[in-house]
Amino acid sequence: MENIQAFAYEIGKNGAKIWRCFSRDTRAVVPEYIGELKVTEIMPYAFSGHMDEEELQRGLSQGKIKVFSPLESGESKDRRLALCGDRLEEIVLSQGIVRIGRYCFYNCENLKSIRFTDSVRDWGSGAFTGCHQVKRISILMENGETSTLKDVLAELHEELCVEYELKNQPADENECQGEKNMSYAKLYFPEYYEEGVENTPARILETHVHGSGLYYRNCFLQRQFNFQEYDSRFVYARAQESFDFLAHMAMARLRFPYKLSDAGRKRYESYVREMSHEFAAVVIKEREISSVKWLAELAGTESEELTDCMVELAGKSGYAEGMSWLMDFKHRKFGGAKKKRRFVL
Repeated sequence: MENIQAFAYEIGKNGAKIWRCFSRDTRAVVPEYIGELKVTEIMPYAFSGHMDEEELQRGLSQGKIKVFSPLESGESKDRRLALCGDRLEEIVLSQGIVRIGRYCFYNCENLKSIRFTDSVRDWGSGAFTGCHQVKRISILMENGETSTLKDVLAELHEELCVEYELKNQPADENECQGEKNMSYAKLYFPEYYEEGVENTPARILETHVHGSGLYYRNCFLQRQFNFQEYDSRFVYARAQESFDFLAHMAMARLRFPYKLSDAGRKRYESYVREMSHEFAAVVIKEREISSVKWLAELAGTESEELTDCMVELAGKSGYAEGMSWLMDFKHRKFGGAKKKRRFVL
């Protein structure tokens, strides 16, 4: 049975303001409407375990704050389970939400995935303080390419995968056909951290930045993401990041090449060909057939040795689907090129 979510909300000037989500699930989906009232704001500490519960209960008792649930379960208010703090693992914010309150997700230690749209214009200070497990961000652009993605990235310093979708936009001419129905990019952002180091002779405290993540988080022109700047900084990532991370970064840009310039494409393709055997180990390990096909078509066409390597890796790991496709690929690309053996008496 589907888990029903209830929401404590307040009626504001421009729509509903969410105070709390109640659910036994770990995924919160904030609706676009509560009844006929549009949801426009998430209140401070709404998903944090540090909210002033007395203020919430006072608002409920006075009728200032109401509770909405799609289905009335008959469950009493005092037995509702708040979805907040370390219980929250995924948050989905619907189109129309304009403002997120300060410290909204404060110390949500298990939050891993965030989805929001370009309707959000204001993230309150410290919204993601204490959120160190976020791995994926999805942003849907419905009104051009201006968003508050920069503000979100500024608060999250760990490695991140950002899925960037543009609705109702003509597909980029470089976009892989059949991968997505809308303009789409998958962007990997490296980790970084800052360290204060005392310079005793100068009597000052210097800030040292470790990791290339800060370079990537600055790829914005005002509120628009600059894809060319992002691609140009691959040299910094190569110098500081692990191969596994670089592999995913390069594959994502080549497979979903929204606004990928010719120079950027050549840079990534050169790296793939240089490290082709290492890439083979990554795609076979992950057992994603679309990645296997992509690598074989890009680099395996030029190298039977790489194709043989991929077949061997698939066989050793017991990856039957991949090995079957690769054997067929090898036959199609190289089978007819071999000379027939002749026996001379």
